[in-house]
Amino acid sequence: MPVTGWNEPFQVLMILMMFIGASPGSTGGGIKTTTFGILLLSVWAIARGKKEVVIMEREIARESVDKAFTVTVMALVLVFAATMTLMVLEGLPFMPVLFEVVSALATVGLTTGVTLQLSPLGLFIVSMLMFIGRIGVLSLVYFLAKEEKRHFRYMKEEILIG
Repeated sequence: MPVTGWNEPFQVLMILMMFIGASPGSTGGGIKTTTFGILLLSVWAIARGKKEVVIMEREIARESVDKAFTVTVMALVLVFAATMTLMVLEGLPFMPVLFEVVSALATVGLTTGVTLQLSPLGLFIVSMLMFIGRIGVLSLVYFLAKEEKRHFRYMKEEILIG
């Protein structure tokens, strides 16, 4: 479905919705609505000086919060890297390429028509994004990460942020 007739503010809104994606258990892609919700709740908790993320009298496990941040940051890194690579390789403008990259990673199927202009390398990059989007960013992280076995712990250090 070509979206070239859509204005840029609507395309930006669609990029955000595609990036967030569907709910877990569905066939839709994106980082998932629950991941986005945990991010919002976590930011809200941190802004209020809380250490726990709580919703409806239930505390979200720290591991889930960490996974949500990991998935989102990895997805953002993939989107940024693929967008910059395609812009440099193909000489195409930012918005159509960003839309195409997020659509591919989120397995949406919408296009601005950029796909027809891509070289074989560009098509390979978009195909890899579709594959990563289908298996999930978290699965990719688990696949690439080696489990580190440590029998000791380092001293903790407080770092000033912001």
